[in-house]
Amino acid sequence: MDKPLADFLEAHHPLAVEDVVWGNGRYPLHIRGFYTTAIPPRPYLMSARSIVFREDKVMVVADPDGLHIVPGGRIEEGETLWQTTQREVGEESGWLIERPQMLGFLHYRHLADRAAVPFPLYPDFLQVVYLSHAYAYNADLLDEESPELWAKFYSIDEVYQLIDSPVQLALLQNAIDLLVQ
Repeated sequence: MDKPLADFLEAHHPLAVEDVVWGNGRYPLHIRGFYTTAIPPRPYLMSARSIVFREDKVMVVADPDGLHIVPGGRIEEGETLWQTTQREVGEESGWLIERPQMLGFLHYRHLADRAAVPFPLYPDFLQVVYLSHAYAYNADLLDEESPELWAKFYSIDEVYQLIDSPVQLALLQNAIDLLVQ
C-alpha cells in the first residue's frame, strides 16, 4: 500500500468491516467503513456516494448485486465530490439531493489478482460517503444505461431488515446520529 494512503487510513478507525463479491462473483473485495469529515487523498478516490434521506425515510437502491443504501458512482474529470454525488444519485434514482454533510469513506481492497480486475485503481481505492436529503424527483435525470433497477424510500426499521451490510449499517447509524444532534 502506498505510504500516503496507509498514513491516511492509519489516522482513522474503521466502524465496520466486511467481505463482498461484485460482478456475479468475479470481484471479491474487502471493505472497511470509516466515519470522518476528512476528505480522503484524491488519487485514491474512485467514486462519491450518499446515504439519502427524505424526511424520515432512507433511499434503498437495487442493482444486479443486491440492495444497498449508498447510491453514487465514479468521479468524472472536473467534478467536485459533491457534484459527482448529485449527478450519480440523479442518474441512479431520479432524485435531486441537497444539504450535504460528509459522513465518511469506504476503503476497498481487491482480493483478486490484478489481471482479473478491470478497475483503474488497484489494489486499494476509496469512496467518499455523504449524508444528503432528497427534495425533488425528476425522471429526466435517470440514466437508461445505469445498472440500477430501482430506488425507493423505506423507514429506518425497514432498512435494517433489508440491508445486511455491516459497513452500510454502521454508516447509516452515524447518519442517524448526525440528524438527531
